Amino acid sequence: MHERIERAGASPRAWRAGLRNGTIAAAALVALIIAFAPVSQAATASHGPAMTRMTGPWTGATSSHGTSVTTSGCAGAKITATPAFHWMNGLTTMGLAAHSSNCNSLGGSYGYSDGSVEVTIPLTLPAGTSVVTAHWDVRATLSADLTAVTCAMPNSGSTSNTSYSDCEANSEASLSGYVYLWDTTSGATYFPATFWSGIGASTSFYDYCYAGSCYASFSGSNHVSVLSGVSMHIRVHGANTNDTFELVMYIYGSAYSQDYSYDATMTGGAAHATVDLMGPQDGVKLAWVGFL
Repeated sequence: MHERIERAGASPRAWRAGLRNGTIAAAALVALIIAFAPVSQAATASHGPAMTRMTGPWTGATSSHGTSVTTSGCAGAKITATPAFHWMNGLTTMGLAAHSSNCNSLGGSYGYSDGSVEVTIPLTLPAGTSVVTAHWDVRATLSADLTAVTCAMPNSGSTSNTSYSDCEANSEASLSGYVYLWDTTSGATYFPATFWSGIGASTSFYDYCYAGSCYASFSGSNHVSVLSGVSMHIRVHGANTNDTFELVMYIYGSAYSQDYSYDATMTGGAAHATVDLMGPQDGVKLAWVGFL
């Protein structure tokens, strides 16, 4: 696990100790709430009929990233692009990959990689603000692939209640995230009224027999490419706009693959998963933050 703090702009500020130590664990983040980081005083403002919008560069942003890689058997995993937030254009990028194949190793083969980026930007709410909206442009490609696979079970016809055979091969790729607004003066936290469901790709093969009863399922390779906009709305009605605020954004991705067999011989079934947000256009881009 590697984590680094990066500060955008010329004037670093102290990081709130409680916020850094309280970052949601990666496993919990797969159930997501994606949204967007706020803006600094140096961001550009444009005025519509009712909403004030701020855009990058996101001067004053503070970001950190984390990664992990786990493998077993003859599987592999890697970080193909280090997770990062680019404060000049608001783009969050990362690249992840995992692969596995059947090599009859005890416990099977397992590959997993994940990455995360957290961004915090100081924010001043205009007087009368009741809703803060953060908008992302999401451009990402996720893939989950599985080669042809067969499973030979010599004891599949046995009716003994202790007879069990199993073959499994699967891969998954996912991308998720969330945003919230924190009042650093009062300690109040505001979450969005709407949530992003995230994106994912998966494929799997299962074949097992127990006491003479057998079951098999297969889903083919799955590639997902997304090019869309996502808006998150945070209601702050009643908040004291004289307080100091921070908008916190968290993006999380993972790639996973597994091959496993028990009392069976599996042929084929190589699994591979990737998450591609590696720029220069691909990524999750904070396009603007609006105040209404």
